Amino acid sequence: MVDSSHLRTTVRDTLRELAVGWWLFAGVLAVVLAFVGWVFLPWIVFGVFIYYVSRPIAQRLRGRIDNPTLTALVTLLLIVGPILSVFAGLIIVALGQLAVFVSGEAFTTMVESLQLDVAGGSLPTDPVGIAMAAVDLYQTTSVRGLFTSVSRTLGTTAATTFNLSLSLLFAFFLLAYDGRLVGWFHTTLASDDSEVSRYLAAVDRGLGSIYFGYTLTIFVIILLTGVLYNLFNLVAPPGLEIPLTILLAVLTGLFTIVPLLGRSIVYAVIVLYLSVIALRTDPRTLWFPVGFLLVMTLLFDQSVRAYIRPKLSGQQFEMAFVMFAYLLGPALFGWWGIFFGPFLMVVIVRFVRLELPRLLHDGRATAGGDEVDSEAAVGNAAAGDETGSDSVNGDEDDEPADSNDQSDESTDSDGRS
Repeated sequence: MVDSSHLRTTVRDTLRELAVGWWLFAGVLAVVLAFVGWVFLPWIVFGVFIYYVSRPIAQRLRGRIDNPTLTALVTLLLIVGPILSVFAGLIIVALGQLAVFVSGEAFTTMVESLQLDVAGGSLPTDPVGIAMAAVDLYQTTSVRGLFTSVSRTLGTTAATTFNLSLSLLFAFFLLAYDGRLVGWFHTTLASDDSEVSRYLAAVDRGLGSIYFGYTLTIFVIILLTGVLYNLFNLVAPPGLEIPLTILLAVLTGLFTIVPLLGRSIVYAVIVLYLSVIALRTDPRTLWFPVGFLLVMTLLFDQSVRAYIRPKLSGQQFEMAFVMFAYLLGPALFGWWGIFFGPFLMVVIVRFVRLELPRLLHDGRATAGGDEVDSEAAVGNAAAGDETGSDSVNGDEDDEPADSNDQSDESTDSDGRS
C-alpha cells in the first residue's frame, strides 16, 4: 500500500506546482469584475465610445503636451465643453420659455385651480400658519402628484449624472494609460506578433473608424440641416419661417443618437409649429409644413441612413453591416445599443474574416485576413514606397502572406502609447 503521508505530500506538491489556490482566487476576481461590468455595461460601452471619439484628438495633442494625464484632461474638455455649452444654451432657452409661461394667463389659472384655503383670506405670516398652509397645500392631490414627479425626476437626473461621470472617468483613464495597457498586454499576456494581438489590433482600428465616423456624422447632419432650414425659409410664405434654425439644427444632430425616432421628433415639433401658424393665418399655406415633412423624412433621412451614416461610419466595413448594426442595436439593447451594436459588429466581422478561416484551415494563412486589412496593406505599400525598401528587389516574395498585416497592426497598437 502507498504510504498515506507520502500521498498527501505528493498531492500537496502537485497543487502547489499548479497554483490551484491562486487560480481559484483569480476565478473569484473574474466573477466579481464580470458582475460589476454587467451592472454598468451601458455606461462602460458609452465610455469606450467617448474614448474612441477622443483618441484622434489626444494623439495630436501628445506631440505638444508631454504629460499623458494632462493630454487626456484637455482632450475631454475639448469634447465635453462644446456639449455643455449646447446644453447650457438649451437651459437658457427653456428658462426663458418658463418665464413667459409663468407670466401668462395659463399659469394664473392653474394656481387658482389649486384653491388653497387659508384663514382670513390672506397668506399667513407667522411660522405656525405657514407650516399649516404648507401641510394643506401638500395634501392637495395635484400638488402631491407634482411633488412625487419632481422627486422622481431629481432622482433619475442624479443617477444619470453619476453614471455619466463614470463614463467620462473611464474614458479619461483609457486616454491617459492606453499605451501602458497595450505594453502590459504585450509583455504579460500575448506578444505583439501573436494572433491575439493581431486580432485585437484589427478590432481597435475598426472601432476607431466606426465611433469617430459616427460623431462626424452628427456634425455633418448639423451642418446640412442648418443649410436646409435656412433654404426652406427662403421659399416659406410670409410668417411661416422656421425660427431658431441654428439651434434646431444642433438639436437635429444630437437627436440622431435617439434610436428609431431620432430626428423625427425635431421634425414633428417644427411641423406642428408651422401648421398652427398656417391654420391661424392662411390655411392655404399648409403646403409648406407638409412639403417640409416630406423632404426631411423621405429624402434627407433616407439619404442619411443609406449613404451618409454608412459612408462616414463604416469605411472599413460593408454598408449593410453598419446599417444593420445601427438598426438592430437599439432595438435589442435599448438606448445604449446605438453604441453596443456597432461594437458587436466589429468584433464579429473581424473574427469571421481574420480568425475563423485560420481555424477552419488548421492555422494556414488565408485570404480573409488580407481582405479585412486591405487598408493596412495599402499603408504598408505607401510606407515602402516612401522609404525605398528592399521590396523592389523581390526579397519579400519569400515572406509569409500575413507578415505585413501583423507588422502594421502591432505598430498601430504600439503607436497609441
